Amino acid sequence: MGIWMAASLRKKMELARTASLESPGSESEPASNSRAGHDSNENQNLDDNADDPSITALLEPSLAVIGYEHKIYYPYPSFATGDITILGPDEKFANLSTRAVQGIFKLIRFYATILDYGY
Repeated sequence: MGIWMAASLRKKMELARTASLESPGSESEPASNSRAGHDSNENQNLDDNADDPSITALLEPSLAVIGYEHKIYYPYPSFATGDITILGPDEKFANLSTRAVQGIFKLIRFYATILDYGY
């Protein structure tokens, strides 16, 4: 399960990096001016973008249902190189279970809160 969490987060990091490196106006520039204002440290600038919090500071909950129990894990990138660390299960949400009616209502509230925040 950890492999799937890490792969999902790596793919999202890759997509975020790709989206941040593309500039919408670059296609409309003429080819003769494409090198105008060229920065000789272009490769270093790309590496600097890898440390941008909007790209690498992704933290998203991963939900695992094991029998009656619902567990929450937090995969996050520990380095810009793509290493992923997974924390969990979160003990704060240890009582998320469908063994009792009360637990079902807790789960409904929990998932509604996640959907409200746009997960």
